[in-house]
Amino acid sequence: MRTRLTTLYAFSALFVLLILAAVPVYAQGNSLVAFVNTGSQLIVGSADGSYRWIMTNPGEQLAEPVGFAWSPDASRLFFAVNAGGEASLRVGTIATQSLIEIGRVPASNLSGGVWRRDGGGVFVGYADTIALFDANGGGATPVITGQGAVRLISPYGDDRPNLQRPSSLSADGQYLLFQQADGRYAIYGLTTGSLFALPGTNDAAARSSGLWSSAAPLVATWGYQGSAILNVTYAPTGATVTLDSGRSAPITPLAWIPGSTALIYRDATGFARVTDLSCLASSCAGNPLQTGVELAPATATDIQTESGFAFYRDGDGIYAVSLSCLNAGNCLSSASLLGINAAPGTVLHISGGTLAYTSYTADPNNPADRAVNVIDLACLSSGGCQPIPVVSGAVAGLVSPDGMAVVIEGAAGLNAFNLVTFNPAWLSDYSGGQLLLDAQWR
Repeated sequence: MRTRLTTLYAFSALFVLLILAAVPVYAQGNSLVAFVNTGSQLIVGSADGSYRWIMTNPGEQLAEPVGFAWSPDASRLFFAVNAGGEASLRVGTIATQSLIEIGRVPASNLSGGVWRRDGGGVFVGYADTIALFDANGGGATPVITGQGAVRLISPYGDDRPNLQRPSSLSADGQYLLFQQADGRYAIYGLTTGSLFALPGTNDAAARSSGLWSSAAPLVATWGYQGSAILNVTYAPTGATVTLDSGRSAPITPLAWIPGSTALIYRDATGFARVTDLSCLASSCAGNPLQTGVELAPATATDIQTESGFAFYRDGDGIYAVSLSCLNAGNCLSSASLLGINAAPGTVLHISGGTLAYTSYTADPNNPADRAVNVIDLACLSSGGCQPIPVVSGAVAGLVSPDGMAVVIEGAAGLNAFNLVTFNPAWLSDYSGGQLLLDAQWR
């Protein structure tokens, strides 16, 4: 099992629940989380501990980088298991705890694990083929063949799942982004049959490459063409704008503002900027990537958006800024401090109106000096945002989609911490942070 965020430390302190009077108010929720335990078994568990399904047999290992992926409606889980020189592709139905094998493929050049948007199938790459496997066991349909070692983006292989996740499939389900044998990304029209390559070469697993807008078939990628470049492409026509950094350090897309054609990206100076790319559907008078508005400083990391705000960490501070600042051009000066003492090597995650991060009290380099903090983001409209420490001696992972639970790990192991009852639901033994970000909520 790969190690994610190797700077997540070992912990010696036991969990100490800090049930404070000033805790945020949450409605009851009970999300499910898929995770891998220290015995390498794939398991689905609930935030209150009432549901647990061990989906793989002892000794079976997930086939990387495909791993597992929730279906769009979260009713099923796809996963791939090593089977000698092959990968066994399986789908489990959560309500009935039933499993089927939907195919077997050579384990060489394995990639993908991307659900079709209607949940009817899963795209998997292997050898020199990309195929769509029927999620009900009806066989496979080749999509790309005969072009050498093609590869899809593998969502499970993303080592920063707290950020917008790259995908090979457009939000409308009509276009497939993949890497050609020559290292260039290409876009294939699943209904039109169109195929064209993008500028630059890159690794198929490159972080933050392959971000699709939810509002239009626009995809942002980055790579190298002498120097580092950033591309945004309108998939139906192939119209592309490119920003060339003039240097080797990557310039990357960071996130699309939800429901819009506005992209947050990092420029050659390191600043996070925002620009609208809707003109690519017709024609652009210039290059929008050259005129983006500054959103956050070059030192900002973990940039995310929710409910009209952008959030990021800068040093050991957690910040929020209203996206209305883009019109005023004052984003850098209008950011507000939400939390302090963010522990190095840990993640910030926002979901369902809840922000979670890990703090330290006195020593940023002391692995025993950690606490999981949450912020109810309703405070942004009412004022007076304050982080609430809910568990000491632990590190925060991802927040559930309803904002009512967070995965945590400390000496007591991997747990789903319920923000309604303030009780942990045990998931697995302590892994030293190795498994923390593998735990994916549905």
